Amino acid sequence: MTKSAIYQVGTLTYTRGALAALFIWLLWGDFCYNLMLQVMPQLLPLFLARFDASSLLISILLVMLPEAVNLVLNPIISTMSDRTRSKWGRRRPYLLFSTPFLSLFLLLLGWSSEIGAWLHRLVFADVISVNYVILGVAAVLVFSYKVVEIFCNSVLYYIFNDVVPHQFIGTFMALFRMIGVTAIFLFQRYLMGYADDYMPWIFTGAAVLYFTGMTAMCLAVKEGEYPPVDPAESK
Repeated sequence: MTKSAIYQVGTLTYTRGALAALFIWLLWGDFCYNLMLQVMPQLLPLFLARFDASSLLISILLVMLPEAVNLVLNPIISTMSDRTRSKWGRRRPYLLFSTPFLSLFLLLLGWSSEIGAWLHRLVFADVISVNYVILGVAAVLVFSYKVVEIFCNSVLYYIFNDVVPHQFIGTFMALFRMIGVTAIFLFQRYLMGYADDYMPWIFTGAAVLYFTGMTAMCLAVKEGEYPPVDPAESK
């Protein structure tokens, strides 16, 4: 194929250079997403254990709560996204909406011990232990994070099928998995060793990276036009 070859998916067309740029932006967003995802399962148990959280509470916050949120909200958000028609497409509105809130809740979660200690001094000093206040703040922020994160998790993988020419989807998904594994490796290799001393800053860095990376991806990647929603589907 020549350099001016045109690749198409839906109403979108790409030259070879534009296709390469599409891959770079999508994979960059995937890298930021996967790096951010490592924070909760890797660091949150260590954080909760510092304040005498029980194994049951840790299991609820890390396993039962995320699965319950996913079970309830994923089908709803996925269907809403399929039926959305806007100038931004049907996937990017959900990614752009969720990104600042997800980043904010992740950042606040990293500083929940300081927030909890402040609330304890302000309101609960003579009522309950400071550890309970900190764990309560963390639980609220984890729930808020998971509710917002499902907006991203429910539609991120769908945008690939909408914008990547289908003859390249296998190649893209292979690169997608490689980038995801690379993000996990880098987190484990270079950040986990600093968890004890710099945990709030790791949360903060992951939140800032995700916000900038996912926002940049959503602004750089364009969706095409979609056919109108089938009237039977809209019911």
